[in-house]
Parts: sequence; structure tokens; C-alpha cells
Amino acid sequence: MGFVSKFVALVFLWGLTAGTALAQQKIAIGGTPNSGPATAMVAETEGIFQKHGLETTYTLITINPSIPPALLAGSLQIGIPTPTTFLQAVDGGLDLVVIAGVADNSKDNPLQIVVRKDSPIKQPKDLAGKKFGVPGLNAVLHVMTRHWLAQQGVDPKSVNFVEAVFPVHGDMLRSGQIDAVITVDPFATTILSRGDGVLLADIMSSFPSGNPNQMYVTTRDYATKNTAVVTAFRAAIEDAAAFIAANPDKTRQDVGKILKLPPPAIANLILPTVDTKVTKEQLTFWIDVMQKQNMLSHPIDPAKLLF
Repeated sequence: MGFVSKFVALVFLWGLTAGTALAQQKIAIGGTPNSGPATAMVAETEGIFQKHGLETTYTLITINPSIPPALLAGSLQIGIPTPTTFLQAVDGGLDLVVIAGVADNSKDNPLQIVVRKDSPIKQPKDLAGKKFGVPGLNAVLHVMTRHWLAQQGVDPKSVNFVEAVFPVHGDMLRSGQIDAVITVDPFATTILSRGDGVLLADIMSSFPSGNPNQMYVTTRDYATKNTAVVTAFRAAIEDAAAFIAANPDKTRQDVGKILKLPPPAIANLILPTVDTKVTKEQLTFWIDVMQKQNMLSHPIDPAKLLF
């Protein structure tokens, strides 16, 4: 093979290698349909990820417990599970790590229990024996509801919990498939404004503010092998957080675009309390709550879960 031929061959091979390297910057991000991960939605819609060299696809996942298996299978590179889903996956042997924070629980972001408008349920004790929808069994809203019920003197085991994905909460209440549901914005506002249900309680007041309700997570293997991607992702999330603080109305439009919300829901959307960091102490809070509910089988060191 002559020099020119060798050179052409090397350039061709380099092109293939470079193409592979660039392809590795493509990341699939997945979370359930709610406004909490506004930083990722804004970063994708406003081109912030692209500015940091990342080609992203934001995928809506039906229920939270589906996120860890998707990470393990490689269909997602970054998932957005709740802390309880994440910790149960870790407890089950999955080697996952937190790479950034999403949002924290806050009194400004209500967690609303809604019942059918013709319901006989008027107080917490009336939930015993009723069918109660949660967006993911053992996900954070399920865990928080059980915690709240116990505080109200109601045995959580007396309530029949069933999975109910966010977008159909109103339909399930209206059709009588469920008697009550724990939901968040924009779905809570839509349910109440349409008259599909009435508010029973906002359980957020029963919990301390400042603990994460969702987190950006990946496998330890992916994070270790793709540190540049993780660094770029974090930088993009920080930029998106700054954008949200400065542009709340545009943020609502961006979130609404990804969640496919109607204009009235977008206009009334309550934005999350963004927190781009997760600490050992925050994870410890959720570990303690889960241990009290006998959800964990092994000791977990929160410090080892932060990448």
C-alpha cells in the first residue's frame, strides 16, 4: 500500500473513531412526567446541553421504579428517580450514584391528596380500606403518604395502594378506579380546576423542607468512564438553574413543551424548588424514613453514593 493510500486509510479509520467518540456524548435522560426536573427540560429546550457539548434526548418514563432498570440496560444514561426508588435499587445491588440534584421538598411545592368530588372521605381515617393511587409503588410519594398516614393515626397497611401514573390521575378519580390520589403540579391544579376531585390534604407541611424529591443518577460504571460527560452535565444543570431563576415564565413554557401541557396548565404551573446539589445528610434523611418503614435490607453508606 502506498503512502497516499495508507494516509487515506488512516484518515478513514480516524473518522470512524472520532465519530464513535462524538456518539458517546449522546445521552438519554429519563424521568417521570412532572415539573420537578425543570433544569434538564430547560437545558434541552434552550440549547444549554448543546452549548456544553452534549446531545440529549429527554424521555418521559411512565413510573419511577422503571428508571433503575433502564439505567442498567443502557437505554438511559442519566435517570431521574426519587430518593426512595434510588435507595431501594442500591439496596437491591445496583451500583448507582448521584451526580447532581434536581429539586427539594418545599412548602412552596404542595403534595396534594385529592379525592373524588362526591367522596365520603373527609378526613385521614376515612382512607382506611380505600383504593389510593400513587405514581410508583415505594417511590417517594408513596413513602411520604405512608409516613403522613402514620402521623395521622392511620395504619398505612389499611390503605389499598395502587400504581397510577401522573397524567391519568384525574381520569382515574372521575371514573371511580381510585378513591384518592397523591399528586403534584401540574396535575393537581388541572384536577381541581376541572372538578375531577377535591383537596383532602397537603401533606408537605408534615415534612421538613430541604430534602431532595428527585435526583440525577447514573451507574457508577458510566460515571467513571465518562467523567467529562458528567462534568459537562453538571455545568449545564447549573446554567439551567440560573436561567430558571431569571426566566420563570419561559421556564413554564419549556416544561410545558416537554410535558405536552395545555396553555392553562402552563400558565398556572408551580415551578420546583431547584437544588443542584445532594448531600450525605439529605440521603441520610431518606434512609432513616425508609428504615422505619422496613424498606431496606442492608446498611447503606450515603457518602459512597455521591459521585
